[in-house]
Amino acid sequence: MKKTFGILLAAAMLLTGSSCSVLSKLSKGIKNERDSVRSFEKTALKALEDCDEELLKSCFSKRALERADDFDKGMKYAIDLYRDGKATVVDENSSSYSFYEGNGHYKFVRGYCKFNSGDNRYKMVWTQWLEDTRDPDMVGVYSFDLIELSDNDDVKFWDIAGINYPERQYLHDMFSTISETDGASYDTEARDIFSEELLDNAAFTEISPMLKVVFAQDGNSVGVLWTDTDSGHTDVYAEIRYDTKDYIMAFRTDGEKVTAASAAEKAEDIVIKDNDITGFAAIANS
Repeated sequence: MKKTFGILLAAAMLLTGSSCSVLSKLSKGIKNERDSVRSFEKTALKALEDCDEELLKSCFSKRALERADDFDKGMKYAIDLYRDGKATVVDENSSSYSFYEGNGHYKFVRGYCKFNSGDNRYKMVWTQWLEDTRDPDMVGVYSFDLIELSDNDDVKFWDIAGINYPERQYLHDMFSTISETDGASYDTEARDIFSEELLDNAAFTEISPMLKVVFAQDGNSVGVLWTDTDSGHTDVYAEIRYDTKDYIMAFRTDGEKVTAASAAEKAEDIVIKDNDITGFAAIANS
């Protein structure tokens, strides 16, 4: 009887010790995530207050900086958008994600922080990778968005390398508007985004495939964004995935509407013609 009691007591102590160890590791993991979020939040606010571009840039991962060819444009926009010195945080939160894929382990957090600066109200949203065993260069901040808030605080965030700025926002708005409608009505919703001239002049055999490709996109299928103003227009490019294959699509904007669109397997094959759509039929029908 004593022997049996001793075995049971030892087993209970072992289970308790194991449980405490698991809880301890879990608690440590949560603390590390929280500390990482707060560290970036504090650093980002200081960088904005001091107009310190290098400080903010130092928080981004090597991979984010490689993929965001337009990083400097985003940085300039964020620094110029912030005004009135000291920030006062009014709300903050974060969500953490951890998963295994193949032989890799991945962990990242998505954070947001609302704050006031003088009479101005802002929200910053970001994705921050804490672990990527297959690609350590992913560790760091990957995407960042600084938003000046108005009466409407419901702003959709897209997890794309770098810092968001207005020219990028055309694509974000396009994806958001079309992807939030059902398949029967997204051609009607398109007129909120694309110019009347484009939709009236372009061949229907390209309009429908273009909407089909755009409708399939979300923040997870858009890899890289960049803009080009060398032509005197604003051309926005996106690396996308459609039906398991990678493509490039581009849209020309006049500041309010999309006036031209093109898609191809490679950026050098993009052909942007005003009031015309090219390349989408080949992709959608492949």
